[in-house]
Amino acid sequence: MSTFGERLRALRRMAGLSQEALAGEELSTSYISLLEADKRTPSDAVVHALAARLGCSRDQLVEGKESEREQRIQLELAYAKLAIEHGESLDASTRLRRLLEDDGVPSAARDEVSLLLGTALQRRGENGEAVALLEPLLARACTGDARVSVIDAAQALCRSYLDVGDFHQAVTLGEAALDAARRQHLNETSDFFRLAATLVGAYLDMGDFLRARIWTDQLIEEAIESGQVAGQAALYWNAAITAELEGRLDQALHLCERALARMSELDNLRDYARLRLATAQILLAFEVPDIAKAKLLLHNCLPDLSDHGSIGDHSAWNRALSMVLLHEGDLSGAEGRARQALDLLGTASSEKRALALMSLHDALYAQERTDEADEYLRQATEAVEGVGGGRTQALLRRELADRLAAAGHSALAIQHYQHALDAAGVRDASRNVRQAARRASTISLLSGPSLGH
Repeated sequence: MSTFGERLRALRRMAGLSQEALAGEELSTSYISLLEADKRTPSDAVVHALAARLGCSRDQLVEGKESEREQRIQLELAYAKLAIEHGESLDASTRLRRLLEDDGVPSAARDEVSLLLGTALQRRGENGEAVALLEPLLARACTGDARVSVIDAAQALCRSYLDVGDFHQAVTLGEAALDAARRQHLNETSDFFRLAATLVGAYLDMGDFLRARIWTDQLIEEAIESGQVAGQAALYWNAAITAELEGRLDQALHLCERALARMSELDNLRDYARLRLATAQILLAFEVPDIAKAKLLLHNCLPDLSDHGSIGDHSAWNRALSMVLLHEGDLSGAEGRARQALDLLGTASSEKRALALMSLHDALYAQERTDEADEYLRQATEAVEGVGGGRTQALLRRELADRLAAAGHSALAIQHYQHALDAAGVRDASRNVRQAARRASTISLLSGPSLGH
């Protein structure tokens, strides 16, 4: 049975408060220290004041038991976490909104509700609302004033900005959060390295491969030194993405295998399934793809992906299987999987929708259903327009241009190759020279022959 002082100290730490912050203007820090050491007995008025600042009930502080309301709130939070993990973000967000509207929810729980609701909204693609909820929460978490971890708040917020293509803001917030996490002595936790891996992903999206590679190598050393297996897995995964983008597929596959070895030691079933899916996609990207191994990975990751994956994960799995079936010559099966990948998305994600549309085009083009294939290629062109800049748009434009060229739409293909170069930051260095040449040519035609001829 815990003492009053032990409960007070535990609740204070859970609330993220120092002894000075808990004391406020009415009490002294030394008095709080004496209470925690069980060397003083507080009056009822002091108990009520402390409980209010801690965001708990009097019963929880004095007797160590939660009220029925607090138990209900904790059950709702536990259910919401489980729902989000299992891809049921709509149900979770509905319940969490109700909690936020309840004035009786204590402040200690409100921050956790806000964080979970922001995460659920981000998973559903409702990033505007997620950002509005998470930005002030992260600002307070960076100063230690929020009741949630600065890392958890930053992770959800950075993912929202990455989803909408605002890579610079994701980097700015992510770097500030990592600095705050170091100040709060959280830099040897697995969550710290997961956030760092997300930030590396933002560097990749901006096309800053060199910085991503250097920082990943440094972070992997830190993760190994601190024994953080989850951090190593996340960082090896990001290193694999870097290698894949740079065309080093053998290295990307090797890094994925190292990440898988680390991930197999953990109980993170969702990320383990997503990593196996990513490895299958790399195997399919080789000039001579390993169809059998990719198909086995897709088969093995399906149970965990079904239980824990998001809509986007399921769409990506169907796209990968569509590619496998296309290589195997099962054209109707490839078409069916591509249609399923598309149907899962609705209009939620321009990037994933564009990829699903291109997969469906591939299956129809292989069946020589040219008109239908062209229509889905046209829709993919529209979907790409809604994707943010940087690496993501450059890659999508390149994939789209390759298909347009193969389908005989050369003029459109050239336009999208140019867009891909622009998105990747490849400058058109000769534009001014060409414009000057055209102006000179026009002047020459208007002025007629020179006097010397």
